[in-house]
Amino acid sequence: MRENIFTSFTTRLMVSFLFMLSLYLLLRGHNYPGGGFIGGLVGASGVVSLYISRAASNGAVTRNSPRIRPGSNFWGYLMFIGITMVLLSGMWGLLFGNAYLDAWWYTSIIPGIGKIGTPFFFDVGVYLTVVAVIISITRVLANVKNPDDIYEETGE
Repeated sequence: MRENIFTSFTTRLMVSFLFMLSLYLLLRGHNYPGGGFIGGLVGASGVVSLYISRAASNGAVTRNSPRIRPGSNFWGYLMFIGITMVLLSGMWGLLFGNAYLDAWWYTSIIPGIGKIGTPFFFDVGVYLTVVAVIISITRVLANVKNPDDIYEETGE
């Protein structure tokens, strides 16, 4: 079954907008409403919409579905990196004799980002973890197997 050009175009346009909105929510999160969790949900919804649009045109999630797979378990590695960033950003306070998750701020303001400190790295860790968890859950619910297994089953 051929991919619908209208669906493909609008999904790609929407995904671009969702990723920009996701990064905006992430970067403004420690000063205003937003942050790693809501930014991660918005970012993951972009990838999930790609899965859904491909499944609608192909009848199933197939090898043409979007995936980033530098390793056999990329989303698991991304979860690990995110959780590690969250834990390490909290340890910064303990290194200087303060409480766990005590914030440390860099004194200069970075254009486009603002003040940067341990809350920013905490938000990035939460962002990566949420994106990886949502996409992993989506793959399980869509019954997406390891792409190598799909290639073997189809004989490609």
